[in-house]
Amino acid sequence: MIEFDLTKTPVVVLNWKGIEDTIKALESLLVQEMVSHVVLIDNDSDQNEKQRLRALSEANPRIDLIENPRNLGFGKAHNHVFRLLKQKGFEFVACLNNDAVADEFWIKELVNCAFERKASIVASLMVMESNKELVDTAGHQMLSTGEIIPRGQGEVTSNYSDYHEVIGACAGACLYDLKMLDKLGYFDERFFVGYEDAELGLRAWLCGYTCVYSPKAIVHHKMSTSIGRIRSTEYLSVIQSHIFYTWFKLMPLKIILVQFPAMVFKYSMVVVVDIVFLRFKFLKVMVVAILKTFRQFPQFSRARNDFYSNHNVERSFREINQSLIPFLAFDIKRFWSFVILKRKSALEK
Repeated sequence: MIEFDLTKTPVVVLNWKGIEDTIKALESLLVQEMVSHVVLIDNDSDQNEKQRLRALSEANPRIDLIENPRNLGFGKAHNHVFRLLKQKGFEFVACLNNDAVADEFWIKELVNCAFERKASIVASLMVMESNKELVDTAGHQMLSTGEIIPRGQGEVTSNYSDYHEVIGACAGACLYDLKMLDKLGYFDERFFVGYEDAELGLRAWLCGYTCVYSPKAIVHHKMSTSIGRIRSTEYLSVIQSHIFYTWFKLMPLKIILVQFPAMVFKYSMVVVVDIVFLRFKFLKVMVVAILKTFRQFPQFSRARNDFYSNHNVERSFREINQSLIPFLAFDIKRFWSFVILKRKSALEK
């Protein structure tokens, strides 16, 4: 039986067919004094992994194993744990991807940042395990056409050495205030795997909560290990539809109207580029996502009504508009990298 220490912070790690990575993640957490315990969720892996996870839990009293009888996805599995931890009286919860390894003082830096900067979400500096001089994610930012993207991906870490207010955090390595989650709502369970952290971060930021990136809270991330097991054209279409869903669910109507021409232009050009350069896989992704968005628009509308009926957007039109990154320069760079140079994006690797 775990004895809960409310002066420390629990960490949630989700395993699904990735036990070798999970063991490394656990080892990096269990050496940290500020970690109260690790809630290890298994999303219905095979019997061999389940047995090894049980043995790990039985051997270490700081590991609390939860075995789901089926794969609940990322959001639903985490939401169940978040509610339990809130009931236990914890103030914060941290999340760590099972394919990430945390630095020795990771939790301490996250919690210190939350207190010192009055942040309800703290984003880590996630560096690429393959090249520790390069950023994987340094918090989230948003394009003017609605896409929430990682800050600094592929850039050198020295460019991201300052604290910075961001629009949410990658749930692969971050800290959440449980009181905020209880009031704001947890991960949107419409998302099975992917983009749930982006939607939650934007929702929190719009409602006036502070989200801060901490350059001292460092983890090393293998990138796309879990996603690689489910990546497909269908998955990419789902993620794109989640981008549209999040934008139309959360953004104030005035912002949507102002940015709508840019969105139409961008996605029309994406379709044209995919046709001209014979990128038929990506053309299918975009067409399916657009059609899915039209078919599911009544669901989008209900989600929007529910959000605006229960929450107040605290950010002004000017503040929201100024936070949006102009899409054109950014997408020209992506066009050069992924279309002309034929490099693979993070979702393709």
